[in-house]
Amino acid sequence: VLDDSLFWRDDLLDFIRACDAAKTPLIGACFGHQAVAMALGGTVAKRSGGYNVGVEATRFHRAMPFMDAASPALSLHMFHEDEVADLPPGCRLMARTAGCGIAGFCKDAHILTLQAHPEFHNDFMNALLDQMAGGSESPLLKAARASLSQGTDGAAFARWAQAFYAGGGRP
Repeated sequence: VLDDSLFWRDDLLDFIRACDAAKTPLIGACFGHQAVAMALGGTVAKRSGGYNVGVEATRFHRAMPFMDAASPALSLHMFHEDEVADLPPGCRLMARTAGCGIAGFCKDAHILTLQAHPEFHNDFMNALLDQMAGGSESPLLKAARASLSQGTDGAAFARWAQAFYAGGGRP
C-alpha cells in the first residue's frame, strides 16, 4: 500500500492529479493502477486472498476506441498483494480477472489503468518467482509457474497503449 512514509508519495499523487486536471493521457499498471486510484480518491487494500501471482485472463467489459475489437480478454502476468478496493469518483470499471475485481479502470478518455503487468516476460516472472521462493516452492508458486505455459498478450496491450497515447482513447 502506498503509505505516508514514502518521501516521494505526495509528489507522485500530485503528478497524477495534475495529469487528470490537464486531461493528459496516463496509463498506470500494477502499482501505477493503485497509485492512480489513491490519487483520485479511491482506496487500495491488501488482497483478502493474499498474493495473486501468475498469468491470468483480464476480461474487458468496456470497449474503448484504442482496443482491438477481437480482444475482449488479454492474458497477462499478475503479481500483487494489494489491490484497488474502491474506484475513485468519476472512474469506470473496465476489467476484471478471476483474482481481481477491479483489474482495470478508466477516467474519461485520458486515464487507463491495469492491475496486471503487461510489460513482464516469462523469464522475468520466473526470476521473481525464484526470488520469492527463497529455495522453497509453495503451492502458490507452483501454480504461478504452471500458469506461465499459457501465452501472454503483452504485445497486444502495447499496441493498445500506443493507440491510447496517439489519441485513440478520445471519444
